[in-house]
Amino acid sequence: MGATSHGLRTGGMQEMFRIEKDCDGSVTRLRLIGRIESDLIASIRSAMSNCGAHKILDLSEVTLVDLGVVRFLIRCEDEGIELVKYPPYVSEWMLREREEEE
Repeated sequence: MGATSHGLRTGGMQEMFRIEKDCDGSVTRLRLIGRIESDLIASIRSAMSNCGAHKILDLSEVTLVDLGVVRFLIRCEDEGIELVKYPPYVSEWMLREREEEE
């Protein structure tokens, strides 16, 4: 399985966000690490492309998300992307957002 890592740094500070990608041809697994803000969604989408049809987002090491990211994660689920190991607050926030949409 091929693995790559993408990181974003802000002005010499410690790394705030990183994507680790594993792709075996049929499954793409992205492990998202750190703080995810809305302006990073395009980077996540880009990392999901060009690999397996089955996509998994592992959120076990996510520390913070914003509203745009919560809505993005809802769209991912609606598109059949599997979300795994997400923090309880993210799950609760997603449920509240889905309820508000109805």
